[in-house]
Amino acid sequence: MSEIKKDLKEENKKDNHGNEQSVKSKNNWILPSILIFVVICIVISVFSGGGSLTSEKQNQFTDEWRLHRDRYVGADTDVKKNDFRSKGYDHLNKTISVDNWFGRVEEVGSDYVTVESQGIKYYLYPKGENVNYLDFDKGMGLYFTGILNGKYWLDDLKSPGIYVDCFSILGDDKNKSYFKISDSEMSKYLKSKKATEELYEELKNIGNEFKDAFKQGLEDYQNDFK
Repeated sequence: MSEIKKDLKEENKKDNHGNEQSVKSKNNWILPSILIFVVICIVISVFSGGGSLTSEKQNQFTDEWRLHRDRYVGADTDVKKNDFRSKGYDHLNKTISVDNWFGRVEEVGSDYVTVESQGIKYYLYPKGENVNYLDFDKGMGLYFTGILNGKYWLDDLKSPGIYVDCFSILGDDKNKSYFKISDSEMSKYLKSKKATEELYEELKNIGNEFKDAFKQGLEDYQNDFK
C-alpha cells in the first residue's frame, strides 16, 4: 500500500513539474510576441507614409485631393468631370505655408529636389544658395518647410506636382539640415514675392479695363446698327 502511495506521489510530482514547464514555456513566448507585434506595427506605419512621418495638416491636404481625384475619376458625365477637376485644381493651387512636410526624393536637378508623398509630388526650390544637391539620394526621406506655390501646369489631377518655395530641408530624423534660408535671403525673397504680386494685380487690372472697354465698344457698335 505504501508503495502505491509512493508511486502516486511520484506521478503527481511529474505532472506538476510538466505543468510548470508548460506554463514557463508559454510565458517565455508572451513578451517576444508582443515585441514582434509592436515592431511590425511601427514598420507598417513608417513604410505606408503615415504615422509619425506626415503631419496631420499634410494628411488633411492629401485626403482632400484624393476626394476630388476619386470623384473626378468616377464621374459619368463631362460636366461632372470638369467640375471635380476644377475643384481639385483649386485645392492644389492654394498658396499655403507648410511646416516639416514629408516626402521621399524622386529626382534631383541643378536647382531643385523633387519629393513624393502619398501620390503628390513636391518640387522643392530652395530660396537660397547654401545647398549642395550632391547630398540628396533617390529614395531618401526629407522634411521640407516653405510655401506651396501652385500646381505644375503639365501635371494632371491624378498624379499632380506642386511647386514649393522652400525655406528649409531636414533629414528624416529631423536632425541633419541640408538647407536653411538665411535672414538676408528671406528678406530678398519676400521683396521679390511682393513685387511679383503687385505686378500680377496690375496686369489683372489692365486686363479688366481692356475687357470693360471691349464690352463697351461692342455695345456701342451694336447700338449704331439699331
